[in-house]
Amino acid sequence: MKKTIKTLVIAGGLLFASNFATGQDLTFGAKGGLNYSMLTGGVSDGNGLGFHVGGIASYDFSDKMGLRVELLFSTRALSSTEEIEIIDSKIKTSSTPSFVAIPVLFNYSFDKISLMAGPQFSILASYKAEVETTIASLDPVTAEVEGTDGLRSFSVDIALGAEYSVSDNMGVSLRYVRALQSLADSDNDDSRYNVIQLSAVYKF
Repeated sequence: MKKTIKTLVIAGGLLFASNFATGQDLTFGAKGGLNYSMLTGGVSDGNGLGFHVGGIASYDFSDKMGLRVELLFSTRALSSTEEIEIIDSKIKTSSTPSFVAIPVLFNYSFDKISLMAGPQFSILASYKAEVETTIASLDPVTAEVEGTDGLRSFSVDIALGAEYSVSDNMGVSLRYVRALQSLADSDNDDSRYNVIQLSAVYKF
């Protein structure tokens, strides 16, 4: 897997560098927006709002076909509540994993709309969580957790979406990202992210 990723990065870098040198069909830009994240399929589920921001590079093979590579800082905030009736307790968890995300998307354009699909490589940058436990009528006890131990440091996702060009420089996009691997680095927990992204795009 690491060898494949390294090959993709080198090939993509050479492609961009060669076309940058000739100044043909290569454009850059920036984007930012909101993430609505859902964690499902594992020991505990959750959802929440986060954000993403970063840069984009696009290469056009033709008037309709092209390649988009992005480098994004992305947070996938989650909040969940678990109630245990036997001991009358409630556990509320709020977490904010942060990722460096690298989508590599093929796009097909017609009129002002571009359809995009491809893999996304996600690198876990940090993880913070707050766990609030309430037992019966006692005061809540809060504990903070920080660190990435037990979590998957690198994962592969699939991304699908569309972008609408408001003008030559501005656009808006809607994208769905589905994790192909679990958040936890464990065979006993298959919790996976589903993320809906709404973005504003500016092309230089």
